[in-house]
Amino acid sequence: MFLLFTLLSTSLAHDFSTELQENGRQLENTAFKTLGTWGALNTGVGGIGALLDNDPQRRAFHTMNAGWGAVNLGLALSGAASSRRSSTPESHAERWLRLPSVFAVNAGLDALYISAGGWLWLDGRSSEKPSHVGWGQSLILQGSALLLFDVWMALEFNALNKEIWITSLPNGLAVQGAF
Repeated sequence: MFLLFTLLSTSLAHDFSTELQENGRQLENTAFKTLGTWGALNTGVGGIGALLDNDPQRRAFHTMNAGWGAVNLGLALSGAASSRRSSTPESHAERWLRLPSVFAVNAGLDALYISAGGWLWLDGRSSEKPSHVGWGQSLILQGSALLLFDVWMALEFNALNKEIWITSLPNGLAVQGAF
C-alpha cells in the first residue's frame, strides 16, 4: 500500500511553478525590507534622540530603540544573505515551510517583551526611575511592532506553503512533500 501511494504521489507531484517560487522570493524580500527599514529608522532616530535629548526618560527610550533597531537591521541583513545561499527551488520551499513556525515563536517572544516593558514602566513610575520608564515604553513599542510583523509574516508564509504543497492540476489536486 505504501509503495502504491508513493508511486501515485510521485506521478502527481510536480515542480512548483515559477510563479510560486517568485511569490516566495518576493514575500521573503518584503519581510527583509520591512524589518530592515524598521531597524534602520529606529537606529537612526533612536541614536540621534539619545545624543540630543537630556531628559533621562526620553534618553533611555531612544537608546533602547537604537539598540533594538541595530538588532533588527542585523537580523534583516543576515536573513537576506542566508536566503541568497539557498540555491535550489526545493531548498527555498523547505525554508519557507519552516518560517510560519519561526514567526509564531517570535510572536510569543514579542508578547513577553510587551509584558516586560509594562513591568519596567510601572516599576519606573513607582520607584521614580525615569530610565526604567523609558526602557519600558521602548519595549512596549518595539514588542508591539514586532508582534504585528511576526503575525503578518506567519500568516503570509502559511498561505504560501498551502499553495506550494497543495496544488491544483488539470485533473485534481496534488499534495507534494515528504510523507
